[in-house]
Amino acid sequence: KETEENHLHGEIVAYGLLILLTVDQQMDELQRWLPIYRELGWPTKLSQLGLTASHIPQIVEKATSVHDI
Repeated sequence: KETEENHLHGEIVAYGLLILLTVDQQMDELQRWLPIYRELGWPTKLSQLGLTASHIPQIVEKATSVHDI
């Protein structure tokens, strides 16, 4: 909840796209986008969204409980 309050929806979506590229093993595409994200100041690390590895179980739980995916 705190992440949603402190970051724009688009920032969270942008980070999610990096995760998608990683999960899909599209590493060339990921490497193409990372410099663009950095130049724009978009998040490229969980910590930039105020999250740590300890939040991952909650993220996974929420992501797998959504019925639209």
